[in-house]
Amino acid sequence: VSFSDTAEVEVAPTVDRVAVTDAVNALEAGGGTALNDAVILTTEQLGSEGSRNVVLLSDGNDADSQASGKQARQVLANSGVVLDAVSLGEGSQEKSLAALAEAGNGSVVTTTSSDALTAAFESAARTVAAQLSVTSEVPAGVEAGTVEMTVAALVGDAPITDSTATLITL
Repeated sequence: VSFSDTAEVEVAPTVDRVAVTDAVNALEAGGGTALNDAVILTTEQLGSEGSRNVVLLSDGNDADSQASGKQARQVLANSGVVLDAVSLGEGSQEKSLAALAEAGNGSVVTTTSSDALTAAFESAARTVAAQLSVTSEVPAGVEAGTVEMTVAALVGDAPITDSTATLITL
């Protein structure tokens, strides 16, 4: 999803890195900043299942959205989408980006150079690439509700463990 005066889908969610790279390379700066509309559109595009992550890049505050910042944060917080933000330069946009990142259980990084921008995106890409999705059958006798689920696995020779509260619906 790109945004200037309006937000629009450039490439639907995909694992096709070439399509995404081509779309990013075709982007041109210009126009306004429909940041809140872009966050909502992106969240809608990602659906409601699986691991869903967004890296938001902006150099300004919202000036053109139909939606408010509060609406964008509510949609994001209710979606389960993780949003990490990269602020191009220091300024008043850092506060709104930090609020979006907080609503999306992510973080915000401020960059003031192209090298720092590259490093921020590479870091975000490594985080997304290192995610693991686990699907399991619900054992007999387990009732619907929220339970604590722990997953343990080996990544190479390194053991990893993670726990989370999981809602079981039957």
